[in-house]
Formats: sequence, C-alpha cells, structure tokens
Amino acid sequence: NQFLDRDDSLIQCATHGALFVVETGECVAGPCMGDCLEAVPIIEHNGELHLAEDQT
Repeated sequence: NQFLDRDDSLIQCATHGALFVVETGECVAGPCMGDCLEAVPIIEHNGELHLAEDQT
C-alpha cells in the first residue's frame, strides 16, 4: 500500500502528492491535474512483476 492514498483508492505520488485514478491513470488532484500516467506493459513471473520487453 505504499503507492496508494490513505483510503487505498487512488495512486499517490510520493514526490508531489498528486492523486491518480487506479483504473485510468488520470490525475485528479495535484500539479498535473487532467494529465494521465503512461501505462507500461508488465508481465508476472514467479509472483514478481517485471517490465515487458518492447514488442515494437
């Protein structure tokens, strides 16, 4: 829970305190209001999350 707000409902930036909707990445509070986080592809392997290799 180190990346979520106190209600465990939004992602919270540890640097700026901005809040993001988990499902969409939209910033709903903070200096980047209205912007969105960039999704990155991940894979799960042996219970660990890893960045997926770029397939382009």
